[in-house]
Amino acid sequence: MTEPRALFDSLCQSPHAFEPLTALRLAQMEAKQRGIPIQITAPPTGTLAPTAIARVSADATAVRVEANFAGLVGPLSPLPPAWTELAAADRRRRAGGLSAFLDLFSARLAILFARAAAKYDLPVLLQWAPRRANRVLTALHALIGLATPGLETRAPLRQDAILLHSGLLAGRTRSSVAVAAIARRHLGLPVQIKQFQQRWREVPQAEQTRLNGSRSLGSDASTGSWIRDRTGQVRVIIGPVRYSDFLSLEPGQPRLRDFAQLVRFAIGPVLDFDIQVVLDRRDIPETQLGGDGPQPRLGWNSWARDAEAADDSFEAIIDGKKAMCA
Repeated sequence: MTEPRALFDSLCQSPHAFEPLTALRLAQMEAKQRGIPIQITAPPTGTLAPTAIARVSADATAVRVEANFAGLVGPLSPLPPAWTELAAADRRRRAGGLSAFLDLFSARLAILFARAAAKYDLPVLLQWAPRRANRVLTALHALIGLATPGLETRAPLRQDAILLHSGLLAGRTRSSVAVAAIARRHLGLPVQIKQFQQRWREVPQAEQTRLNGSRSLGSDASTGSWIRDRTGQVRVIIGPVRYSDFLSLEPGQPRLRDFAQLVRFAIGPVLDFDIQVVLDRRDIPETQLGGDGPQPRLGWNSWARDAEAADDSFEAIIDGKKAMCA
């Protein structure tokens, strides 16, 4: 049994447990799925009802909803009480002409009432409005710079995963605290951001110091073809993690690729990054040939030890560009 069908069955059994807007949406979904119309009626009674939805039922011809919150008959009717009495008498005689005529307007009023109630209700708009016509989703995409259709298709992850962090991604600058919070929420694992991570950058040959050049000692002269840089890279540290999570974050795994793409989107195109996965010392395995477990990979999950590990393993480091393309 699918979830919408199970919800509709619960609605038929206990209509008082559902909000009127949710009840109408579920009834509309059920009618659309069955390919039958939905009939919304107002019970012709003069007593105040304890719930907004009196009854919900369905058969082969229609899905029927008795709504107490909007209609031309009932205690909340804008018409004089005499009309409610006439409709009740008409229904008792099993004629139904007057009641059916008034229900034409009651159904429209109920739908308009539901639309008006949902117009400024953000959770309702997110849940029920069509994705392409959803104003809330459009505004959230605009906040993070993905409002146009072309950019939406270039988002690193599915929409829900990105929009979940729209508050942190809306700013022009992203702090390490914000990026760490996004990463922790996405992975469900401990994550830290180490700033000013040292890296070595190659000096272009034209900018290297030569004996016949015009470099000044102590100013712009340097030796070698590589220099240390601490301003252009950060390190994303994950862990300590257990062995199952460690294997799911190895190069080539979709979990690592999605995470790296999210980090790139969060920190922007200027900074480089690498990912360090720290394995809990309790799960550091002994490398052995054969066996039924995960195959050892040199440089990733292979350790040479003859005793229990004293510290966590910090050796697994993946370049951000390679992680995104894995």
